[in-house]
Parts: sequence; structure tokens; C-alpha cells
Amino acid sequence: HSETIRPAAHALRRAKALARLAADGAMLMWPSRSTESPATAEPAWESALISQGFVLEAALHSGTDRANFAPRFRPKRAAARARNASSTARHAVIVGAGLAGSSAAWALAQQGWTSTVLDRQRSAAQEASGNAGGLFHGVIHAQDGIHARFNRAASIHVADAVRIAIEHHHVAGSASGLLRLESSLTRSEMQAVLDACKLPTDYARAASAATASELSGLQLTQAAWHYVQGGWVQPAGLVRSYLERAGSHCRLRTDCAVQALRRTQQGWQLLDAQGDVVEEAEVIVLANAFDAVRLLATLSENTLTSLVNVRGQISQLPSSTAGLPRTRLPLTGAGYLLPSWQGNTLFGATSAEGDTDPSVRAADHASNLAQLALLTQTPPLSAVNAYALQGRTAWRCVAPDRLPVIGGVPQDNSLRFDQPRLISRFPGLFVYTALGSRGITWSALGGQTLAAWVTGSPSPIEASLLDAVDPARFAARSARQVRQRSSI
Repeated sequence: HSETIRPAAHALRRAKALARLAADGAMLMWPSRSTESPATAEPAWESALISQGFVLEAALHSGTDRANFAPRFRPKRAAARARNASSTARHAVIVGAGLAGSSAAWALAQQGWTSTVLDRQRSAAQEASGNAGGLFHGVIHAQDGIHARFNRAASIHVADAVRIAIEHHHVAGSASGLLRLESSLTRSEMQAVLDACKLPTDYARAASAATASELSGLQLTQAAWHYVQGGWVQPAGLVRSYLERAGSHCRLRTDCAVQALRRTQQGWQLLDAQGDVVEEAEVIVLANAFDAVRLLATLSENTLTSLVNVRGQISQLPSSTAGLPRTRLPLTGAGYLLPSWQGNTLFGATSAEGDTDPSVRAADHASNLAQLALLTQTPPLSAVNAYALQGRTAWRCVAPDRLPVIGGVPQDNSLRFDQPRLISRFPGLFVYTALGSRGITWSALGGQTLAAWVTGSPSPIEASLLDAVDPARFAARSARQVRQRSSI
């Protein structure tokens, strides 16, 4: 790529930017006649380029100088991730056929990879992805930090996936907007945050209570964030859409429980309860929520012990129920309420870490009803018998920092680096889990991020966000804490 190199005052910053864009063996070229070429400009250019992995060479022909990006000088920060990308296999075995596994299969198929997706249930999307409906939307913080930026990018990506699912795969849902009630800021303060973050109006708007009431059809007294491209979708339908988009590149195997993981000279084996090999491959992706933690524990090392399993229960009533609030747009805040679909209204949900009870409980229905009244600012449905409600229970895998876990599985070694990107990985072993209550929102971008890890292709997210969802981030934080304590 031909470039006009700027003066030496910006040498290091420019060299870093070029290094981020360069692949192994990439060639940087510029006209040697330029007064700003490294051959004639200040010496700072040479040291800046060399420090970032470039090797300066003489001109190949008259009028041109060049610098090659040499693999032996690759920055250490990229080494662990680059080494973990598979260069020989173009097939992956994915454990889990929910939102994570299906989106991974779709994203890998986009890059020409094939996959076999295993699930222990009789069909795809029968666990947390099997709820009748779910939300997707972004997040807005005044600081516009990691959570806000990742959720913004993810919500934009999944809105496209949901539209495709609705239009081409006949999935129930809508990407026409969502309201999230704001409990602490006024409408003008919300607008100030949007202005400070320079967020476009086609992403989010600050809606007054009157505007929120008009959009929802409810009488609301709070301002709300109007996520213009947010919405709701049937999760199982979105899973089906991802798998159908993967097409012939993906094979689904159901009724296929994986009990253990074993490393071999050729790659990895997945074993059943009898110890027989279910599948083997160079590349394995664990996309099976909290069960990934159990499988990783069958290795000698496991660095994902901070993940937790959270039980949630949703509730459902006939939309004709007297006094039941109905909304035009999905509404969330303290709980959530979905628009009526097929004569039913879905709302919820409870959240209980460590609760292993699979039954649908009347007490949780009562909690959801009380939460619904607070959310919609309507009288409680006192005439409704909590025992008569329909509902569903499922478990969500959650990380302590409320972000997904996507990338190569880290090895627990004596080199305790304080940056995730420097930590070594098990070759060919990847994890895509901890989607929590945001599985729909994170699915499309998460799948693409996972595919970039597997194939070594450019990441769809910036380095700081890649670090934020890296499975090695927990080990890196531990290393930083040890270093800080030792320096006191």
C-alpha cells in the first residue's frame, strides 16, 4: 500500500498504526523522492519502524524504498493469539447448539470453514436459548467504556442478523426499537450523555416520559432510552437462522452428550460417558455455557473457575388477561415485558446464582408479577393466581465482569503476564461462553470474534474490546494484583 509518511513528530504513532494493519510479510512502500520517506527523513522514522517489527531495505527499483514486516520481529502482544490460530485445519467441532454454537458455525462458514455442532438435547436451542422470546439492545454510559462500546457494536451486528432471520427464515421478532427506562437521569441529562458520546440518533435517543408512553402505548412516568435498532426475537428461531445461513458448511448432531475432553498429538478428542470418542478434531470450540467449565476441568488446568451459573424463570400470561399491561415496543428496566405474540405476553425474569431447582415455581411467578407492576407503573394483577401462570426455567453462564468469554483457552503456566494477549493458549482449543442474559445481543459479534480467533483473520473488534472478552483476562488481572501487592 503506497503511503506518504508524515514528519518524525508522529513517527512512533504512525509506525504502530502501520504495524497493526500489517500481516506477516506485508510490504510497506513509498516513493523515495518524497522528502518524508524514511530514507531521507529524520532518523526517528527508522527506529520507529524497526521497533514495531519492520526491516528497512534498499529500493527494489529506482524511485522506491520499502520496509518489510518481518515475522521474527512480530510484537509479543500478538504472539499468543496468532499461534493459536489453526493454519492446517479448516474444520471445527463445536460443542453446544445454542446461540453461541450456532453463531460460531455461521461465522466460521462465512470464512469457508466447515463445522460439526454437537448438542446433548434432541434438537438445537433447548436450554437457555429455548425461551419463547428475548431482548437485544445496546448500553449507554457517560464514560463510554468497555461495556458500552462492546454492547453497542454487538447490538448493531445482531440487529442485522435478526432482520435476516425475520425476513428470510420466518422467525418471530422485531428490530424496530426497544425502550429501557431510566431511573436516575432526567431527559435533558440523558441527551447530554448522548451528545458527549457523539452517539447517532439511529442508535439511541433520549425519550421523554411522554414520548416513551406514545411509543409503548403505556402510561409511563419515566424517561427512557430509545434503542432505535433494538428489539426482540425468538431465540430458537435465531439459532435456526444462524444454522441455515451456515448451510452445507455445518452438520448438526443432537442427542450427543460430551463427558470429557482429551488432548492428543493430532489435536483433541471429545469423549462420552463410557469413554468412547464422540468426535476428534484439530479445532474444538466449547460453546456450551457453564458446561464448558466442567469440560475444561477435565484438563489438568482450568482458568475459568470464576464463571457462575445463574437460574432464571420467565412468566407468561394470555394477552387477554384482565389488567395485563401490553406494550408496542419491548420494555425493560426493572425486569422486562415483550409485545404480545401468538396471544401470549412474556415477562420476567428472576435471577438466582447457585439455584439448581429446575421446577417452575409459583413464588418466582409472583416475583415476576410484582416486577411487572413496577416496570409498567400499573396496579398489581392481584386477581391472577401465580400457580396458574405458564413459565420456563433455564440457567445462564455469567462472568464476574458481565462480559462474554471468547477466545483461545489459556494455559496455566509460570509466566504470569498482566496482559491477556501475552498469555499462551492450548493449541486448537477455544471457548465461547458466559453470554449471561445478553445471549441474543452478543451472538452475532461474538460468533465473528470467535471465528477470527480460530482462523487468524482480522478481529471485528478493537484490541481493547478483544482483551475485555479474552478468556485469559482473569489470569491477567490476577497477575496485575500480585504485581501491585509486591510493589507495596
